[in-house]
Amino acid sequence: MKTSHLACPGQITVVRPRGFTLIELLTVIAIIGILAAIIIPTVGAVRTSARAAQCRSNLRQLAQAYLLETNDNRGVIHVTEPGSGWFQTAADRMGTAAGRNIGQVFSCQESLRLKPAVEALAFPRTYGINRDLNRTSAAPGTIVRIKRIESFRNPSRTALFSEGNDNDNSPTWFTETLGLGRPPIRPHKGAAHVAFLDGHVEVVSDMALLAPTSAPPGTPAATFWFGE
Repeated sequence: MKTSHLACPGQITVVRPRGFTLIELLTVIAIIGILAAIIIPTVGAVRTSARAAQCRSNLRQLAQAYLLETNDNRGVIHVTEPGSGWFQTAADRMGTAAGRNIGQVFSCQESLRLKPAVEALAFPRTYGINRDLNRTSAAPGTIVRIKRIESFRNPSRTALFSEGNDNDNSPTWFTETLGLGRPPIRPHKGAAHVAFLDGHVEVVSDMALLAPTSAPPGTPAATFWFGE
């Protein structure tokens, strides 16, 4: 005779939940690991792309500020030698105080990541200006104090601003000037963003072209640095 197990009226029946098996747990962990391996690099690539886009925007703003200043100066370019104060001039033109928002407009976050934390905090600027704009060639004694923007033969191929570079005379990593023999650093996958004298910004990767031992007139390097 079968015995029937019926709950008495008013009695609470407790249903015990079944736990995950080891195989099920391992499967879930494996799926989470696969998703993380897919998502994390994608997020990193998106952040890198966003920083690169911001860098190009910053350089475009700097170039426009410089060109506005040049226009107000009747076409005479701002002297770009070391200590010429281009940073303060650009800051004034952009309505940005020298000690404010420097990390937002006057630096590239990818370049800033290359600096030690202490230096990045004390010297948040990472862009440099082409100090050879006031030269006519790489030869000594070719600096021209007063040079007009219409004297440049190819402003769309002449560098104005770019990523900074090592400063041999300072404990900081990046100088405020770039020049022949001191090409920009390349924080963007081996390339640098360059703002040209006509105001547009490009990604330049062929750094061997930008810093030869000499730059005879008519060569791409001479055009890049001197506009000749």
